[in-house]
Amino acid sequence: MKKSILLMGIVASTMLLLQRHGYAQNLVVDARDELQISVSVQAPIGSKNADAKPTLFPNMKPGIGYDVRYTTKLFSRLRIGAWVNYASFNDWSHSTASDYKDAKIKFSSFGPTIVYRLPLPFEKHNNVFRVDVCLSPGLTNLDVNTTRESSINLDSSTPPLTVEATRFTMGIDAHFSYLKNRTYGFSLAVGYQHVNAESKVFPDSYYGAWSMRAGFLFRIKQDKQFKYSTL
Repeated sequence: MKKSILLMGIVASTMLLLQRHGYAQNLVVDARDELQISVSVQAPIGSKNADAKPTLFPNMKPGIGYDVRYTTKLFSRLRIGAWVNYASFNDWSHSTASDYKDAKIKFSSFGPTIVYRLPLPFEKHNNVFRVDVCLSPGLTNLDVNTTRESSINLDSSTPPLTVEATRFTMGIDAHFSYLKNRTYGFSLAVGYQHVNAESKVFPDSYYGAWSMRAGFLFRIKQDKQFKYSTL
């Protein structure tokens, strides 16, 4: 969480410097609503406690999922919207802890998102490229299934076969998009998602994953005042 806040502070400071030097003045800003639909690949780092030792999910393999985001312009370069994310990790067969073997986990997340569209020096003459920084808080539903009973439980010490719990999450992403025409384009994003996985069994533990997403960007709302300078 602290790293995300620090990164957002660095980005905000950079934007102020750009505006002070004139890069962000009188540039074309897209006011249309936008819908992003992406396929995601997530590389988990596992759940760790305060001592940075793996506790809950020690050896998860990369998972595949999807990500959907809808944003609208609030003012200037600031946008707000909502996001939905899903990822599935299906194999812990190489885990060193026997209780975690042959486990499956699903992460379903949703929440609001705040987007800042970075000013680019060449934007006034060529605005088909966009770079966005997104801060996305929300809730994540963790669904854990094992082939046999284990001690994995986020809310009690009773050993269930299936575990389901909802936890707070925070994500920070950088989105790169290219507009093919006035209606749609392509997007690529990299980011990090942090999930609070603290429980009675595993205190001070969390889950984190780096992700890369690729997909399509659709511009929904018509904007007659938007000057598309390159098409």
